[in-house]
Amino acid sequence: MCIRDRCKEEELPSPASLRQEISSEEAAAVVQESRRSAERIIAGGDDRLLVLVGPCSIHHVGASLEYAEKLKR
Repeated sequence: MCIRDRCKEEELPSPASLRQEISSEEAAAVVQESRRSAERIIAGGDDRLLVLVGPCSIHHVGASLEYAEKLKR
């Protein structure tokens, strides 16, 4: 994890520990409500701005900059 150019190594939680922390029912409810919210925004029933951003990690700077330019349009 990096904060203001200071990085420290952290271990990722195991899949088993994540399953214990977050139930699949909880996760499914979050996904379902998030999709409903996005649908309302796209349909004009919610005046919030929906921003979709990606890629989630940058491996190719040139491709990422090209993607950012497309988002600007």
